[in-house]
Amino acid sequence: MLFTAQKAMSDERRMRFGLAERRAALARLAAAIRKFEGEIVQAMATDFGKPEAEVFLTEILPVMQEIRHSRRNLRRWMRPVHVGPTLIGFGTAGRIVPQPRGVCLIIAPWNYPFNLCLGPLVSCLAAGNSAILKPSEMTPATSGVIARLIADTFPPDLVTVALGGKEMSQALLALPFDHIFFTGSPEVGKVVMQAASRHLTSVTLELGGKSPTIVGPDAT
Repeated sequence: MLFTAQKAMSDERRMRFGLAERRAALARLAAAIRKFEGEIVQAMATDFGKPEAEVFLTEILPVMQEIRHSRRNLRRWMRPVHVGPTLIGFGTAGRIVPQPRGVCLIIAPWNYPFNLCLGPLVSCLAAGNSAILKPSEMTPATSGVIARLIADTFPPDLVTVALGGKEMSQALLALPFDHIFFTGSPEVGKVVMQAASRHLTSVTLELGGKSPTIVGPDAT
């Protein structure tokens, strides 16, 4: 099982997935995106007719920028931060040490299927975690490209893709992940948070809303 394989490696990864390894993983992701650019553009044209320029501007470019930003700042982010003690801890020393969470689940929506799947993965890898990606079943061509890109780039015990619909999401949410990143509606966000609460799993919820627009008769 995908989750079991990643969970078995999580303790070892905490010890060996350091700065160099994380930067290398991010560099491999960037190279893979460049390699699959044509397939990404074609897949989004197939799924919902998104123009090539829009794919580069809203899907590919933000992820590439996130990779560059993370690789540039990763050393500083990983550095322990010394903090002063309170009065009750007088005479002691303290520091904050960033540590990986473990195995993460990323559930992406259909509207920006590449950006909102691979963007969170950048943060996941930068933090030293492994991940299972669940792209949207409503964009099957794009989800298929994501699955091929990831399989071509990473071992499954580091990053892998789970394709499927609602049943797959429910099966994944039943597992004790260490963190869940979900982008979607508030209604489904409540389901995700309820499932996470059973295992005390931390969550990042990026929830959308409705933005009604009135188009008048003189609109051109």
